[in-house]
Amino acid sequence: MLINPRPLPLPGLLLRGRQRERPSPSARTVLPSEYGTDLRIWYDADDRSAVTVDGSGNVTQLADKSGNGLHAVQIGTEPLPVVAPDVSPTGCALVHFKIQSGSLGCLGLTGATALHSFFGLLKPCTFACYVEFPTSDTGVLWDIANPASASTANRYQVIANDSSNMGSRVIRNAMNQNSKTCWGRDGTGLALVVRYDGATLKFASRDGGVVNDEEGSVAEATNISGLSALTFSGQRAIGSPPGNRAQFYLGEFFALSRALTDDEMRAARESLWARWNNTWTREQP
Repeated sequence: MLINPRPLPLPGLLLRGRQRERPSPSARTVLPSEYGTDLRIWYDADDRSAVTVDGSGNVTQLADKSGNGLHAVQIGTEPLPVVAPDVSPTGCALVHFKIQSGSLGCLGLTGATALHSFFGLLKPCTFACYVEFPTSDTGVLWDIANPASASTANRYQVIANDSSNMGSRVIRNAMNQNSKTCWGRDGTGLALVVRYDGATLKFASRDGGVVNDEEGSVAEATNISGLSALTFSGQRAIGSPPGNRAQFYLGEFFALSRALTDDEMRAARESLWARWNNTWTREQP
């Protein structure tokens, strides 16, 4: 189980789109706990007190560190992911969603009406995560959805899309009416922050030295409602096992019930990257 090595960019020079950007040495790492009551879900693979593991090393629960009790657990009898200790570039443990017993492991939260009250599309919200991609794969990394709907419009999700042979990762909303591509090439990590502010869907991402900030209007916004299920490695529908799964490593995931500002999004992105990947991008507080 290896993460492909990658060369580090020269310290002090980061790529922002096609331009070079110097990181701010005085920038402070932001912790999810600093968002206060806006923090609704927080999973942390490197916090051993928040990861429950059985005797075989399978992860049976990711505890919600937000205090809202929205723990991610086994979905039916579906296979579970495993702990991958000390595999991130900064030596942190990750949760590996890999093939187990012939199927990909997954975790999720279902029947949580609180998810809809937090993240209904007409309400501003923010999602953030750090993930690693060890192989070329296509599928859903995480999905917040209305499982009662047969329409894929009723969900927020991040998809691993290797069809371009570039390992692009797509944020999808409202029947693919608002798709944005961020770069998380195979064998690398991706720090990703997604925001809906009531009118547009925007992301801020970092893959190595590549920094992206993109946004677009949300079409058919009212199609997303009744969000009541969160799934890692797959998308959910009532009466069916999660489908369209992807192999990946999860370091951290958190969600907020407000839209971060542009500056806050970039700070969250850099904080995720500093913790889980190249620590030289940010100076410790």
